[in-house]
Amino acid sequence: MIHFFNRPSLKSIRLIYCGLILGLVLFSTMSFSLIHSSGAIGNLPPKITFYLLIVANLLPAIAIPTGLFVARKRLCGIEKTASDEKLRQFQSAMIVRAATIEGSGYFMLACFALTGHHAFFLEALAMLALQIYFFPGNTRIARELKSDLCDLSDAPKMETKIPNI
Repeated sequence: MIHFFNRPSLKSIRLIYCGLILGLVLFSTMSFSLIHSSGAIGNLPPKITFYLLIVANLLPAIAIPTGLFVARKRLCGIEKTASDEKLRQFQSAMIVRAATIEGSGYFMLACFALTGHHAFFLEALAMLALQIYFFPGNTRIARELKSDLCDLSDAPKMETKIPNI
């Protein structure tokens, strides 16, 4: 019975990912309303804003491909493992991939709150769109696990018996 409770299900994987997306949406809403109601938090010179733009563009250019590479490496050879282990590996790979995207999005939103420069907000929206693109839907999970989704579901398999007449 303990083994059943330790098994990550597809619903929990999607719930974790929805929580990550929701956090980015709420923080972007908060920072956008903060900027448009009271202005930027920091009174930074244009030179600092320029450097922040450079760093904010370099961070996702380095972090996101690295996160995608690490996630791909964790899923390498997954077709040979049991379905319980596939879900565990996929969950850890998904969290790594989502965290690299989300970290870049949060950094851009913090820069937006500090400077009030709308380029940061647009880049954060691009990170949000990337998060939504990588949402673990049925086809994405089946494709990345190189498996049939019916093998991974929590529901018991239905057997159809044809009666002998």
